[in-house]
Amino acid sequence: MKQQQVIFLVSQPRAGSTLLQTMLNGHSRIDSAPEPWLMFNPLYVLKDQHMTKDFGHKGWGASVDDFLTRIPDGHEVYDQHMRDLALDLYGKARSSDDHYFLDKTPRYFLILDDLMRIMPDAQYIMLIRNPLAVLMSTLATFPYPERVCIRHGSDLLDGPRCLVEGLAKHRDRMTVVHYEQIVQDPDTQLQTICQNMGLNHETGMTEYSKHRIPQGKGGDPNIHKHDRPHTASVDKWLKAITSIERADLCLSYMKQLGKETFTTLGYDYDHMHQQILDRRSSLKSEYTLADRMRRVRNGVNEILGKVFKGHRRYHTAWS
Repeated sequence: MKQQQVIFLVSQPRAGSTLLQTMLNGHSRIDSAPEPWLMFNPLYVLKDQHMTKDFGHKGWGASVDDFLTRIPDGHEVYDQHMRDLALDLYGKARSSDDHYFLDKTPRYFLILDDLMRIMPDAQYIMLIRNPLAVLMSTLATFPYPERVCIRHGSDLLDGPRCLVEGLAKHRDRMTVVHYEQIVQDPDTQLQTICQNMGLNHETGMTEYSKHRIPQGKGGDPNIHKHDRPHTASVDKWLKAITSIERADLCLSYMKQLGKETFTTLGYDYDHMHQQILDRRSSLKSEYTLADRMRRVRNGVNEILGKVFKGHRRYHTAWS
């Protein structure tokens, strides 16, 4: 299998990657699987940032790195073997030798530089969505802010910043698309993507209910609720701000990411900030007085601050 036949789709989780994957999978020459995660551990192991694992990721990475230094050109040899392994497995996952394989693993934003090094000739698609929409979509799944902060800190903080870094370094090597544009004009966006990959656009790709949808673990289970892209989710994030607490969470999140991040990703920081303030003025607290006292007693605000202050990559806190 050639590198040019591998497609990496990089995005934040909850950014619409399953929708885009499903439409691309409707092309007669593109095969896919829900979320392979194939390249993550082999490449992330050698990074300075570390995951929390039972066996100790830091020691794991240091040991692998030490082992590779004992081999002539060890890191280059490692890269070559990882590339060969990936191409072999992706190739076997295709239904035909002339097909492309799409690896849709959102958190590849953490290893984008490494992917570019390992697979310089592969196809790369970066999918961007309004970070506030991603936040509110995550809250819809995990409705307690403290759980979102603990379980999804990397997705919500690292994600947008890694995408910004990726744009600065690799924009000319990627097809960059926005979720909002995909749902508003899917045919034009798919035509651009196919053209950049050297494929002819095929009619019917947007009617994803009529063709095969990758089955397995990972992805958005709600993809089956619609037959084709729709715009209902574009402004859903604002409507989901139903309390003062949620408005404050969004304002705090915007502050932490910063205006430059939103602007670079293609979103109007000042306009959205004002939208939240206007909506907040008509909202009430979602907690009773007893709830608020209990939350203060439990130190929820302190917990949230510690979670993000100690965040492994950016050392920031929502405040």
